[in-house]
Amino acid sequence: MSEFGVNLMTPAGWLPLAFALVMALSMLAYVILDGYDLGVGALLDSADSVAQKDIMIASIGPFWDANETW
Repeated sequence: MSEFGVNLMTPAGWLPLAFALVMALSMLAYVILDGYDLGVGALLDSADSVAQKDIMIASIGPFWDANETW
């Protein structure tokens, strides 16, 4: 990596990579742990009719804000 001007032996070289790894793991944990409401949002475009979209949204309605504590 020294050809790119990055010295991984100093904190200035490895700290940005460590931060990027922590951020990537945080995003992955968010997507995995967010649950089915994120999945319903992703699948909403695949619904054939407005009635199917209403059913999909109604299935997550009771739990939409239940996991928020703030």
